[in-house]
Amino acid sequence: VKSATKTAYKDIVELSPVRKRVPKSGVIMVRRGGRKVPAADNLQPGAYKAGWIKVTKEYTDSNRVQGYVRNKTNKQLVHLLELGHKNKMDGSMVKDIPHVKEGQDKGREQLDKEIRKILKQE
Repeated sequence: VKSATKTAYKDIVELSPVRKRVPKSGVIMVRRGGRKVPAADNLQPGAYKAGWIKVTKEYTDSNRVQGYVRNKTNKQLVHLLELGHKNKMDGSMVKDIPHVKEGQDKGREQLDKEIRKILKQE
């Protein structure tokens, strides 16, 4: 489970998009209370890609191991990028960027292979 989670994590981070439009200053400004202020760190270019973490939990009472990958900085953005969404400005559809599904599928395939390998040995 740990190695499959690691594989999924690497693939998701590799395929994650990075914000393209960056001002010359390198700092994204947002409106707060009628004036422009620097945006939080989770809105800066590359924050989405850098926000991925992998977690593996071991449950001793049920003898079970569970692993998952999640985005710590922009969790609300994952499904919008993965599935596409409606543009707030003009109502057009924003194209989806499938990056989580591919990493998830590779991790599951690796886990299946390792489980079959263990079962053949027994």
